[in-house]
This record gives sequence, C-alpha cells and structure tokens, in this order.
Amino acid sequence: MKIWYQSFASFKRLPNYGLAIGDFLGKLSNERVSFEVHGLESGGVGDEYRVFEHFDSGQVIKNAIVAGQKGFQAFAIGNILDPGLLESRQVSEIPVLGLCEASLFVSSLMGKKISLITVNDHFNPRIEENVRRYGLWDRLKGINTMQIEVEELDSAYKDEMIRKGVVDKFIEGVRPLIRGGAEVVIPAGGVAMLLLALAGVHSVDGVPIVNGIIALTSVAEMMARFRDATGMFISRRMTYVSPVENRWREAQKVYCLE
Repeated sequence: MKIWYQSFASFKRLPNYGLAIGDFLGKLSNERVSFEVHGLESGGVGDEYRVFEHFDSGQVIKNAIVAGQKGFQAFAIGNILDPGLLESRQVSEIPVLGLCEASLFVSSLMGKKISLITVNDHFNPRIEENVRRYGLWDRLKGINTMQIEVEELDSAYKDEMIRKGVVDKFIEGVRPLIRGGAEVVIPAGGVAMLLLALAGVHSVDGVPIVNGIIALTSVAEMMARFRDATGMFISRRMTYVSPVENRWREAQKVYCLE
C-alpha cells in the first residue's frame, strides 16, 4: 500500500523539517505500507494567514487528484488547518485525510476533554473553526499557544538549545490546560508535533501528548483498507458530492487539472 503524505510546508523554507519528516515516515514504512512525502513546490509563505493558505491549497487539491491517478491508496494532508481537505474529497477517488481531523478523533478515543497548543495565536481562530466543524466543540477544554515562529521550530531540529527552549515553552503551556481539566493534549502543528515526538515528549504529568502524524497515517491506512474491502470511503450524497461529468471536464481545462 502506498500513501501520499502532503506537507503544507515548503522544504526550501523549512529544510530541517523536510528531512526529519521524510526520515520519520521512512521508519514507519514497512512491508505493508509505504509513505511518499511531498512538500509545496511553491509558496509556503505562512499558512497561519488565510490568504496564503488559499493560494497554496490549490496545490494540495491537484496533488490529491494526481495521487489517485498514480495508484496511491490514500492521500494524507499533514497540516493542522486541513487545507483543501473538503475540496480534495469531492474530486479524489481515494481516501483523503487531514491532520487536524485525524488528531482530534484519535484524541477523542483517548480522553473526554481535549486541549490544543498552537505555535502562535494566529492559528487559534482556524483551530476553533475546525473543532466546531468536526462536531467536537463540547469536548474542547481549551487552547493555549507557545508564541514562537515556525522558522524557530525548524532551527530546533538542528540546535539542541533551541529545541530545549521549545520543549520548555510547550510544557509551560500544557500545565495550565491540564489544571483546567484537559485529559489529552494535541500540539497543533505538524512541525511542532514531530519535534516534540523526536524529543521524547509523549506525555506531561501523565497526560498523553498526541503525535498527530502517527494518528493521520494510521487513519489513512485504515481507511484505505476499508475502501479496498467495501468499495466505499465517503458519502457522495451531499457534502462530498462530485462535480457532474460535463462540469468536471470543463473545470479540468479551465483550471489546468488534466
């Protein structure tokens, strides 16, 4: 089984993360499943801003189509905002999974009350929207932030002192959430998730810290097997209805999707 892992990062901008995520998913690959990592070919200026996310989401949607054409069994979007997720599901014939959705639903199996820690507070409104959209608002205990930039996280992959500072900020941000009743905590960002996992931060004061990358890839593999066994992945009834054939052919030409 082949799964396309689509990062929303430009690996030219975040080279250390690009190497680390490739190595991490390479170690998760085995005789049953393998992962192929792709970053953004252009853009990746800053997904915390809606305008940049909008520009870059087109690459995700196109790649979801390409992944199906190339024989991949699932398409995993490794970004906490789940950019292009709903749109990709409308046009892809293979399961499309998002980092935020997968992390939230796996976390909901681990505890009743979920909290998240974002990289900086620009992400907070979007995370709140996702939690509402996925129907888990009543499970949300709170959101805190580390107040660091993504570039600092990338440097932390190579610099031990910076990495220690990031881990300390994370733990400092987790403890108020735990005191407030959080039973599970999600680091809300793929770059932060992986860094913390590699640093061995899997729990704080007995509370699980969710590695959303493992959650995402595991759910992607599960849904690919579900589709193989049943022929189904999602409903085409309303939310994920595909464009009618003549409109789709027109769109492929207009948007250079062929």
